[in-house]
Formats: sequence, structure tokens, C-alpha cells
Amino acid sequence: MNPSVAPLLNVADVARLLSVSSRTIQLWAKQGVLPCFRLGAVVRFDAEDVRRFVEEKKTRRRAG
Repeated sequence: MNPSVAPLLNVADVARLLSVSSRTIQLWAKQGVLPCFRLGAVVRFDAEDVRRFVEEKKTRRRAG
């Protein structure tokens, strides 16, 4: 495995990490709020994209 490739996460993985429902993750993905991509019929998330998503939300909250 190429060490420069971040792990891919599924909906359940991201929901668990963010402590929200799988339905919320699916909705955010569909709305384009949370970056994702499809591999065939399944949705996957790049772990680094999820990390950036969280950091962006934390930064916005602090800013006002």
C-alpha cells in the first residue's frame, strides 16, 4: 500500500468519528457539505478530507 494515500472511510466510519447518524453523513455528502466520492455504487470519504472538514468547522466556530 502506498503510504501517501490516506485511508478511505465509509459512511458508518465517518458517522462514528463525528458522533452523528449515518443518515446525517449521507445527507451532508449528497448536499456537498462533506467531500466524498463514489467507487462504483458506494460512497467513500478520504480521512484527510474529513479531518479538514472538522478543522474548518472548529475554525468557523471560533471566528464568530
